[in-house]
Amino acid sequence: RPQVENEALALLQQDAEGNRRYTFAELMMRASGMPAPVFEPSTDVKVVLHARWLHGNPDSDGNITYQAGNILGMSGPRLDYVAAELMSPGEISFTADPQLGKAVLTASSWEEMCDRAAEYFTLRKPLVMGSSSTYAQTMYNLFTS
Repeated sequence: RPQVENEALALLQQDAEGNRRYTFAELMMRASGMPAPVFEPSTDVKVVLHARWLHGNPDSDGNITYQAGNILGMSGPRLDYVAAELMSPGEISFTADPQLGKAVLTASSWEEMCDRAAEYFTLRKPLVMGSSSTYAQTMYNLFTS
C-alpha cells in the first residue's frame, strides 16, 4: 500500500543534503516535468517496521476474534525508535476497518528490530475500556521466536 511504502521510504532514503525522502513532493515534481532528486540509503535507519494495532485474539491459524471496547488512547513510555504512532480513539466498530492504529519503528538491523518490536509490544498498549486482547502478546511472541 502506498501510504505504508512511502512512510518507510521516507525513513530509509535521503537526498544528497541528508533530507528525508518526501514521496508526495517527488510525485508532484515528476508530474510537473522536473526531475526527482537522486536518493541514497539513510545513514542511521536500515530497517522500518510498520505495525498495525488490532484489538482481538489471534489463533494459531491467523484468524482474529475481534473484541468490543472503547479506545481511550495509548499507554506506556515514549520510545525513541518509534518514528510515528497513531491510535484512533472511540468505539471499536465491527462493521468498519478493525485496525485501530499503527506504529512505525526504526532500527539499524533486523536483529535490533526484533528486540525493539518485542519491547514495544510489551511496553506500549492501547488503553481500552472493555474486553482484553491477546494481540500485543502474539506480536511479542512473533518477534521473540
